[in-house]
Amino acid sequence: MTRLFVSLALVLALAVAAFGAAAALNVNAGDLQAGAVTDLECDTDGVTVDFTTNFQNGDIYVTGVTVSGIHEDCFNQTLTVWLTDSAGSPIADGSTTIDSNSEEVGTYPHVKASQVYDVHVLIS
Repeated sequence: MTRLFVSLALVLALAVAAFGAAAALNVNAGDLQAGAVTDLECDTDGVTVDFTTNFQNGDIYVTGVTVSGIHEDCFNQTLTVWLTDSAGSPIADGSTTIDSNSEEVGTYPHVKASQVYDVHVLIS
């Protein structure tokens, strides 16, 4: 019985030490922006998204996304876009470094426009 109490006390002491160590960690991050957030740091008025398409073999394919209205405070940051299907699963993506108010991001793979349900934009 004493062994059980000593073991439990040791496990509890280790758990408390691990929790205390985790609480002391410093977490620092850059400016992450995604979705329809109103408190964006580099672009407070949002961006506009348009699709680049290509007609091929009787189908329309999305080959890229043009993001415009990017504020110059976002220059030199990474612009990433994801195309998602109706289940919210990514079906294509692409990224580029922002160096102008309008950026075209090629997406891979090229997917049929009928498969695209939503587009997600991240500036980081």
